[in-house]
Amino acid sequence: MNKKLFLLFTVCVSLFYSCKTSNQASETKTVILDSNDKLWDKLNLNVCWLNQGADTKKFREQIEAFVSSNFDKTILKLRGWKACKNQPNQDDDIRVLIFDGSDSPFFGKPVVPGEGHPRALAFGKKSRQTNPALILTMNFTAVQPFLVDQASKQNGTGKLNLLLSIALHEFGHAVGLYHENTHPDSDCIHDPETAPRRAVTGFVRDSFMNRCYYRKATYSNGPVTMSQGDIEGINKTYSFLATP
Repeated sequence: MNKKLFLLFTVCVSLFYSCKTSNQASETKTVILDSNDKLWDKLNLNVCWLNQGADTKKFREQIEAFVSSNFDKTILKLRGWKACKNQPNQDDDIRVLIFDGSDSPFFGKPVVPGEGHPRALAFGKKSRQTNPALILTMNFTAVQPFLVDQASKQNGTGKLNLLLSIALHEFGHAVGLYHENTHPDSDCIHDPETAPRRAVTGFVRDSFMNRCYYRKATYSNGPVTMSQGDIEGINKTYSFLATP
């Protein structure tokens, strides 16, 4: 089967839902939001950090190396990775915060069980006006209970690989990708999600955006990376910006 990418665009509410796979194979259409004006208007995106302390320095470097190397396989590049300016502006495209507190820095209220970090707060170029656009975890504090359970099953290497995979997934949302498993013909059984859509490509079971794939990954063997279908899908989605 020729595996392609299934892309969607909408607001992210959490990284993982409980899900399971069925034995039925499927051949589906990828869907994305209905217009290119919600996508980024350039191929080189500037990432910046709201954290600059020594306590997060090594982790920030690990995320930068891993996420950048995955996106370098596509026409969409993530650059910068410096300190954010004081206010959102045209120079800072994706503002990232590493947060492990027990309260919420973005809703202004305590985290509701099951609605913790990490998450993306904006999709596509709306990220530029959102502060922060992404919230990541370093210590699995105040995250969804099932994510705590998943982390508890990992050794030190596995936990790091899980954290890197989470970061890549959330950056996927920031560039406009939605969950791979949301097509009605997907073989991933999950909570229903909807969004305005148009067909782009086909379904990819091993996508880094597929909840039923990364929920079952063996992180002691390495992090979840972009599949060939993910790469082809991102390239096709942003082909309207590519130089002829």
